[in-house]
Amino acid sequence: MLDRLRVRRGWPDPTRREPSPRGLAGLVKRYLTAKEASGRSPATVDCYRVRLGRLVAHLGDVPPGRIRAEDVRGWLLTLKRGTKRPTSGTYVEGHRLVADGLFAWAVRDGYLKTSPMAAVERFRADRPPIRTLTRDDIARLMRECRDTPTGRRNRAILAFLYDTGVRSAELARLTIGDVDLEAAQARVRGKNRRIETVPLSPALVEELTRYLSERASPRSKGSSPKVRTARPGPEEPLFTSRGGAAVSTNAMESSDRGGRRRADRAGVADIRRAARRGRLAARHRVAARLSDGLPPPRSAGDAAEGAGQAGGGHAEAARPDRGPQRPG
Repeated sequence: MLDRLRVRRGWPDPTRREPSPRGLAGLVKRYLTAKEASGRSPATVDCYRVRLGRLVAHLGDVPPGRIRAEDVRGWLLTLKRGTKRPTSGTYVEGHRLVADGLFAWAVRDGYLKTSPMAAVERFRADRPPIRTLTRDDIARLMRECRDTPTGRRNRAILAFLYDTGVRSAELARLTIGDVDLEAAQARVRGKNRRIETVPLSPALVEELTRYLSERASPRSKGSSPKVRTARPGPEEPLFTSRGGAAVSTNAMESSDRGGRRRADRAGVADIRRAARRGRLAARHRVAARLSDGLPPPRSAGDAAEGAGQAGGGHAEAARPDRGPQRPG
């Protein structure tokens, strides 16, 4: 009776399984849908889509059951060769992890009996030693920032990055309410939607106090006419663009390129090129001190100067309680 009613009203049969996709592209599409349904962020799903799109472009829309380990190895070697120059081992390993997640999911959901990734070893990446920045290096970078509202904002951004070791995307998401200058700490929304609290050194608190005081004061000479003069609320971005919106990671990259051109004239171009790695080293230094029960560095110079003691590695190493991340 229930079966006849289901057929009459068009209800789906819960015992009937959706047919398996005939090609790799269809399998990737279902995998991405499953990741979206599991609550993955749009940025994470887009990363999967781009990397798995390269796998489909290399192998073609072949039946998933015909893919072998040697096919995946050939794809990884092609990625390593690159189009114009060889890519990094970290880049290749990131693609391998995403492909591993795809085929592991296909096995769990019954689309495949075995995963071709079972016989594919991880791609080893040579990690060059991280060049750390000294107090003098950071002081010269700070002096590059011009004495304008934008320059003083960039100075505060540099101080925040090197003092706390947060990622650029984490810094772009900060609001004024996330920063407690009296308690000398900030609330950071990191990867996997984790909310963490990072300490602020006295030097950074002083820098942020000057920056926020200028934002709350009437428009000063040289500021953009688009910036509002009203006192900013706790939900407003901590660092804003000239138009008043939250500063983006792309804007920070553009600012870095402009600073690099000025650095060529100032003789600190080599420091600029080491800046990104120096921020990662600072993350390691801060994490190492906190995990050992030690107080955080007193300033950005302390974090960068001692960063070499924490070693290199992936940015995830800055989170002592978290293991390597991989798609599932």
